[in-house]
Amino acid sequence: MDADATSTHPLGAVVEGVRDRLDEAASCPLWSLPDAELGPILAELVRERARLDALILDLVRQADVNTVHTTTGAASTAVWVRQQTRMSRAEAGGAVKLAKALDTTLHATKQALADGRVSLRHTQEIHLAIGKLPADIDPVVKARGEVALVEQAHAFDPQELRALGDRLYQVVAPEDADRRIGEQLAREERKAAASRTVYFGTAGPGVGTVTMRFERAYMSQLHGMLDALAKPRPGPHGRDTRPYDRRLADAAIEWIGLAEAAGNAPTRGGTRPHITATIPFDFLRDIGGHGVINTTLHATATLNPASPAGCCEDSSGTGCGDAEDGGGPMVGTFGKVPGGIAVSARWLRMLACDAEILPAVLGSDGAILDLGTTTRLFTSNQRHAIGERDGHHCNFPDCEAPEKWCHAHHIRHWADGGPTDVKNGVLLCPTHHEMIHHDNWHVRMSDHGHPEYTPPPWTDPRQHPLRR
Repeated sequence: MDADATSTHPLGAVVEGVRDRLDEAASCPLWSLPDAELGPILAELVRERARLDALILDLVRQADVNTVHTTTGAASTAVWVRQQTRMSRAEAGGAVKLAKALDTTLHATKQALADGRVSLRHTQEIHLAIGKLPADIDPVVKARGEVALVEQAHAFDPQELRALGDRLYQVVAPEDADRRIGEQLAREERKAAASRTVYFGTAGPGVGTVTMRFERAYMSQLHGMLDALAKPRPGPHGRDTRPYDRRLADAAIEWIGLAEAAGNAPTRGGTRPHITATIPFDFLRDIGGHGVINTTLHATATLNPASPAGCCEDSSGTGCGDAEDGGGPMVGTFGKVPGGIAVSARWLRMLACDAEILPAVLGSDGAILDLGTTTRLFTSNQRHAIGERDGHHCNFPDCEAPEKWCHAHHIRHWADGGPTDVKNGVLLCPTHHEMIHHDNWHVRMSDHGHPEYTPPPWTDPRQHPLRR
């Protein structure tokens, strides 16, 4: 109260007395207070503060009932409370709602706060928990839940009480709660199923993105499968230094390979998903330049080997080409197929080791030189024989990735005339397979019939791609 304000109500005199006693308490030296009395006095002050909070809420409620805000031009009781106390907008609005609930429904909580048995924070959590109960439940059940929370507030802090409040309905009405929760989850699941989406996009040069949205149960299942494939694997310089999100991304690529290799992989028109690769032979042999890939899950490119030289050259020299009547899209000098995805020859060379690729290899004039088939791949018996020789796991030193996760790598690449036989094969997990192709590692078969690995001449181990 202001110094010049005079109250005619007994409560005004009480407030003045409280202020005087607080002034007296503030002047007391705390250093002389015995340690044994610190705890009891602290607890007593907290209880009295709760009683003051109860009185403040009573005043707020009375102001709301009397519509005092209309006499001051305030838009609502909450705005009036802010004018009087400098509370925040959220705090003032919450005080008005809580004061009304205590006066109309939360009688047990109101009495506990007035007695100092629960704090203001406890009171707010009880109000929140009761508000979450279904509106059409029996008031007796609601009152029983309120009393239960007031009793628990004597033993738990507000945060713990919130956790108990989240399960309140299951405690006071378990059978009805199970039914309602089941119905709510079913509604949420139907809504989630109806909003399933998968978007493929581009984030930048050479980078694609995929955004997926579906039920949390399936999302958890996907995360679990990727997490199992994302375990750290040793690199050339010891421990795996890839961050977890990078390991998840690598696991997703590995998971795609596992799905394609599955015996019940999806088909389109009786054909298992495969990639059609178009690249000049010189590029594939010399690991330079680029090619184009496409997949039968979207479309299978029909190549026109008779495209006249220069017919599809554009100003950039990439040779895009258009389809002629009765023929497929033409292939230019650099193997550019409309609608395809451009990839480097080095990446395509790696993919060709153990993916179902139909290589459409082109000459320098864009004509098809050879059209391979999947018989170029290692057979299951050959893969098993390689596994028997190398231990049924990734052959890279210190890597224990299981055989079923691995790719069969041609030690001498098939584009260089390497045969698809056991002596020319080695099992590598996707991480180390990519490293062999992209990081200039050399693999050769030793005189003892086992693969040997020669690292690139890194001058600084920190420059290694697995450490970047």
